[in-house]
Amino acid sequence: MSLHSKRSRRELPNASNKNRNVGGDDNVMTIPEDEQTMQSKQYEPLVERIRRVQEQLSCSAAAVYVIHRDTVVHQSYMGTYAYQDQSIPVTASTRFNVASVRKSYLGFAVSLALHQKRISSLDDPITDYLDDLNAEVVQGTTLRHLLTHTHGLKNNHERAFPPGTGWMYNNTGINMLILMVRKVFEAPLADVMRHHVFGPCGLTETGWQKEPHEHLVWLGESYAAE
Repeated sequence: MSLHSKRSRRELPNASNKNRNVGGDDNVMTIPEDEQTMQSKQYEPLVERIRRVQEQLSCSAAAVYVIHRDTVVHQSYMGTYAYQDQSIPVTASTRFNVASVRKSYLGFAVSLALHQKRISSLDDPITDYLDDLNAEVVQGTTLRHLLTHTHGLKNNHERAFPPGTGWMYNNTGINMLILMVRKVFEAPLADVMRHHVFGPCGLTETGWQKEPHEHLVWLGESYAAE
């Protein structure tokens, strides 16, 4: 499953149709194309910087989207969806997979669960919420350990170090937290974010996608229970 995003949106008062973003963002004003062309040189260093980063990271594509005082003042798109012949060019309609940025959304969901008293403390053992774990292996592992990658778990059956004594980045703890969120909210993480964040904030181009889509740069990543 892919977590994707394009642009944030917020309704602006008195925004004329001719100055709205023709790329589908109806809630952020865009300066006319002739004015954007006049200002393009101002953003050439930024675009070139992004282009260099794109090359350094071996990315097939990149995009630059600048909003100043609620107005889109520059946008440029470069590259294609993949390093393949006849791959689709990136445009204003492209949605980028945000990959591990989704972990920040998971952190929000856990914080929301704490605020709504669906969980009692970040120092609760994960076994308080999930009963299908290897209790001997995960003993002493708290939600805080999972959130901070200090749990020391290689998987549900093997440990690299005791909880809280080191740091190791992997998705074992993330998968456990996603399962916990599903259990305490009685809904998958995607629905929790859609109901509490994406919908209220008007993020109509942000969400979870289970299948490839023509406007989505697809990575094919997945986590447990998404």
